[in-house]
Amino acid sequence: MCNIYDCTVGIAATSADPNIMMNNIKKNKEQGILITTKNNLRSDALIRYNWIEKNLEDGISIEGEENYTRIEKNHHICQNRKSGIRASDGAQVKIMNNQIFSNYGQGILIVDTASGYIEKNSIY
Repeated sequence: MCNIYDCTVGIAATSADPNIMMNNIKKNKEQGILITTKNNLRSDALIRYNWIEKNLEDGISIEGEENYTRIEKNHHICQNRKSGIRASDGAQVKIMNNQIFSNYGQGILIVDTASGYIEKNSIY
C-alpha cells in the first residue's frame, strides 16, 4: 500500500486511464484524487480499494465531459473537508460499493450537468 499525503493534490490525471488501487491518500491541501478531461479526450479511470481521508477539499473530484471514471470498493472515503465524492462539468461517473462517511460536506455531490450511477454504497 502506498501512502500519499501532504501534497497539493494527492493524485491528478487529465484525459488519462489510470488504475488507482490500494493507496492511503490523506491530508492533501486540495483533493485527494482529481480526474479531469480536456479537449473532449476521454478518461476511463478506475479508483478502487483505497483509503481517502482528511483532505482539505473533496476526497475525489471527477470533472469534465467524456469522463467515465469508476469509483468502486473503496474502504474509507471519510473526513474530507468538502464532499467525499464530487462529479461536475458533464462527468458521467459510476460509484459502487464504497464506504463513505463523516465528510464535512456531502457524501456524494453531483453538479453542473454531471450524472452518476450510484449503487450499494454505505453513506453516513
